[in-house]
Amino acid sequence: MSKPLQLPPTQQDKISAADLYTVLNDVSRYSCHIYDPLYLLLLDTRSVQDYQTNHIQSAFHVSAVNVAIINQNLQKFSNIIFYGADGKLDENDQFVEHAVGLLEDHDIDYDILTGGFCEFHERFPFMCNTVTAWTEVEREHKLSVYPSLILEDWLYQGNGNQARNAEMIQAMGITHILNISTEHKCDLEGVKYMHIKLQDEGSSPLIDHFENVFEFLDEAKRTKGRALVHCNLGVSRSSTASLAYMMLSERCSLGDAYTFLKQRRPISAPNRGFLLQLGEFEEYVFGKSLTDANELWLSI
Repeated sequence: MSKPLQLPPTQQDKISAADLYTVLNDVSRYSCHIYDPLYLLLLDTRSVQDYQTNHIQSAFHVSAVNVAIINQNLQKFSNIIFYGADGKLDENDQFVEHAVGLLEDHDIDYDILTGGFCEFHERFPFMCNTVTAWTEVEREHKLSVYPSLILEDWLYQGNGNQARNAEMIQAMGITHILNISTEHKCDLEGVKYMHIKLQDEGSSPLIDHFENVFEFLDEAKRTKGRALVHCNLGVSRSSTASLAYMMLSERCSLGDAYTFLKQRRPISAPNRGFLLQLGEFEEYVFGKSLTDANELWLSI
């Protein structure tokens, strides 16, 4: 029987470490959102010394709210998030009090990171550094965009350039790479590969590889490794593989798996032929069709 695949419940005005990771690494087909200075205002409320020692990528110290470039654009930010050492803010801190007061005076929503810097750093140490970047040009040169987190702390999905970035792969602790492309080689040392050489065409028989994909990715999970699934852009072929894996491992329908994947990697979009193959695979897994693949395609 199919069961829903769901993200952990969210609390009002709270954001989890995994959801912040998604915000920091969200992309479109043509750009990385974090490069836009008005996409995210991430404010570190710890001491200045702690902030300067190490902070979450793209964060500013909360005192930066007084800087004109931020103060004059508060209402233009798409996301505003505070974090402390843990999941709480020191409401008696003058900088915190001032920043929160400004936002509330202008009726601007904000979130607080559950678990704070400590939990985020424990789960994603590679996303923490000492870099400060103000402008779009600085952000493009100084900030790294990492593959999307799909299943908690072990399954990631990204593009071919990320998969061939040795420094990134090592920092993330990736042990297994599933390469579904003809565009990229499997040439990093110390990583186990599975290479499926197929074009992003609906007629490519990706369904023939679904069970081997499951075995390869499940090996990474069983051995407490970390796996990266990629194609060229990280949109169609890799999404198809991630969906097939989740349908088998989580015993969920194609529709539920797709809803979940879009929350973790909004750019995900298998081509129509691959969705039809996933619909056929769903019928094989559950003995009946649970999702109309054509309707799902029309909703993309």
